[in-house]
Amino acid sequence: MFRTILRNASTRVILMIFAFILAITFYFLITGYYTQINLYEEGELAKLSGISKTLSNQIDGDGHQILYSQNPEKDAIKSTEENSVYEHMHNILKKAYETNGLKTAVYTMVYDEKTDVFHFVVTSDEKPYFRHNWEKFKPEHTKQYLT
Repeated sequence: MFRTILRNASTRVILMIFAFILAITFYFLITGYYTQINLYEEGELAKLSGISKTLSNQIDGDGHQILYSQNPEKDAIKSTEENSVYEHMHNILKKAYETNGLKTAVYTMVYDEKTDVFHFVVTSDEKPYFRHNWEKFKPEHTKQYLT
């Protein structure tokens, strides 16, 4: 029966047109899907960029450096209320975290050129994560940080 249908020239043309329409439909569906994902990612990156730029203007860089250098040990700060400078910066990060409805904590970091590692300094979490290493960074992160 299938052979009988395919013997008819007009049926073959209709099947080819149908296959072509299906192929174009799938192409546009897939292209649209990936376009939407890219737009969403760009929107999220723009949002995070705005948050980080705003926070970088609110946090005192000198105070951050003093906090980091005066507490050279990992977990030297165990609670947010222990150090007034840490607490002030923590409150700024926490407010940004809550206001923007972020799903993960906000951190400040310092790059240690001697050991080639980033250290977490201040966090929006209630429990400090002071001077812990960031293990999963890439060379691009170092270039961006130094810039």
